Amino acid sequence: MAIVSISRIQIRRGRKNTSTGFPQLASGEFGWAIDTQELYIGNGSVSEGSPYVGNTKLLSEHDDLFDLANNYVYRDGTNIQTGDFENTPIERTLQDRLDDRVSIRSFGANGDGSDQTAELQRAVDQLFLNVVGKNQVLHLEAGNYVISDTIYLPPKTIIRGAGTGKTEITKNNAGPVFKTVNGTSVPGTPATDASTTSENQPKNIELSGMTITTTETALILQNCKNSTFRDIELTGAFSNGDADNTSSIGIQLNISNTLGAAGTSKNLFENVSIKNFNYGIQSTFDVQENLWFKCSFVNLGYGVEFGKDSNLASSGERTGPSNNTISSSEFTDIDKHGIWITNGKNNLSTGNRFTLVGNNGGNENLAEHAVINYETVGNHTSDDFFSRSGSLSYDQGFLTDSYIPEITGEVFATNEYVNKISLVQYTDPVVVFRLPVDSKKAFRLEYLYVSNTTNGMRQGTMSFVINPDQLIDPAGQISLVDDYDFVGDTLLDEYLTFSAELKSFNGGNSLDTLEVSVLNLNNDGSTSDSAEFYWTVHSKIG
Repeated sequence: MAIVSISRIQIRRGRKNTSTGFPQLASGEFGWAIDTQELYIGNGSVSEGSPYVGNTKLLSEHDDLFDLANNYVYRDGTNIQTGDFENTPIERTLQDRLDDRVSIRSFGANGDGSDQTAELQRAVDQLFLNVVGKNQVLHLEAGNYVISDTIYLPPKTIIRGAGTGKTEITKNNAGPVFKTVNGTSVPGTPATDASTTSENQPKNIELSGMTITTTETALILQNCKNSTFRDIELTGAFSNGDADNTSSIGIQLNISNTLGAAGTSKNLFENVSIKNFNYGIQSTFDVQENLWFKCSFVNLGYGVEFGKDSNLASSGERTGPSNNTISSSEFTDIDKHGIWITNGKNNLSTGNRFTLVGNNGGNENLAEHAVINYETVGNHTSDDFFSRSGSLSYDQGFLTDSYIPEITGEVFATNEYVNKISLVQYTDPVVVFRLPVDSKKAFRLEYLYVSNTTNGMRQGTMSFVINPDQLIDPAGQISLVDDYDFVGDTLLDEYLTFSAELKSFNGGNSLDTLEVSVLNLNNDGSTSDSAEFYWTVHSKIG
């Protein structure tokens, strides 16, 4: 049967918040609340099959879904128990669920390359100065966040980016990108450094997963303690050979004079890349127990500079940086010193690799500066690798170049890296390796000589005591003791001898290089030996 006409559907209407409120609707009857713009339908009676008598609200464009959907339950695609009992799951609103992760986009910063200083600082202030928000984490989505002023970080600030090269923060004017401030800061007004105490100082801060690009200093850690900086790339505007620029610093560690020893300490820097700065790390203050682990220092004027301008009469600068550790890190293309400590004690460099350091951007034969320079007694280096050693110690192409030392200063140094060269029959002394001599020193080398053509192996320790300033008796400038054990043909034992001589390759009158030569003399001419020679420099005193 064709439908020729439809009657207008009648809907009961009225005001929900007037008189007795919304009435009970008949089964299937619609009701429209004029004042609240809500639509309902009657459930019907229980005798008709309705689970209960009442009205059911229908969704419209005027409804707030977050107000209605208040029963979010975590399931992860399966029915898992979240509450004490299987039938009583933990329920949360969708609003609470979405607020678990705070995005910078909620504060108006989209990472579109425009200036977003105000948005980023507002997010930090509201989340970490506001008492309610102090346990939040601010997520910076992938994008380029350009800022034109320093972002101040109070205690417990946690900012996580999407990863280096994905979340980028760019600042192209004067002033640091980030600076830590104490907890008395208020939104829009960072606290002064002088107001910092051990109770309110910035601590438990975390930055991770971002690239920071700047023309000046990237991070100033002012009185910062127990904080973590992980998976960060810091990039400046310095190039090899540029003049010194004291404003070009990757990470600067400071202490307010009023705070003293309660200042910057126990911070962790892990997988942090610092490149294109005049100073990678710099501090004149008594910063302590900070750790750099698996970091990289690339294309810098200096890698780490501690205590050069320390005012030892000033509070917070009594000793200079002490008890800090740089471990398992890479130093590459550093113009001057990789690590330079003028004031400060008990700092440790261990397991680091130094490649093309101290050459002013040139190759190892153009070395001008020590790789590590400890001007204060009490600092240490162990198991560090220096590309300079392989070049200037035994590379035949560099044996006439001045050997600028890897390490200078009053320091004990140990090194477990094994060096290896091949030897043949030598009837005249031939230089096999060299050591740097810039001052009075003592070296101890452990070595192993393994013959490839005869039944002979020799293991020993060569000890050198060197005084290049001894001019009255040149023979008294060097003491060489070769203490060894030998197995095999006794004739070979008698043939093999080592000798040492001081030389000058620097164009002046001072002695700068110790040459160690080998003589493998077969008196009867019956044996033509070839061998492998291994050695390590276990310790050095400068």
